[in-house]
Amino acid sequence: MPVTFQYTGWAPWNKQLSSDSLTLDVVSLFEKWYGGKFLKMQHPDGYTFFVNVDGNRRIVVQPYNDHVVKATFTDMLVPSLHQ
Repeated sequence: MPVTFQYTGWAPWNKQLSSDSLTLDVVSLFEKWYGGKFLKMQHPDGYTFFVNVDGNRRIVVQPYNDHVVKATFTDMLVPSLHQ
C-alpha cells in the first residue's frame, strides 16, 4: 500500500520543508506508531531511504521528489506480482 506525505507550507525556496526533512519526520512518526527502528539505506542511484521489517510487514520510506515522501507498506506473506 503506497502512501504519500508532504508539508502544507512547502515552497521551492523553503528548504526546511523539503523531502529530506520530511523523510526524517515521517520515519520518526512511524517509529512512534509502529515501534522499532528504521534502517538507513543508500540506494545505488544515490538517495537515502529507510526500511523497517516487523514480522511480515515491511515499511519503506523514501523521497519521491523535492517535496513529497513516499511510504510503501508491504505484507511479505502475499505473493508478489513480479515473481
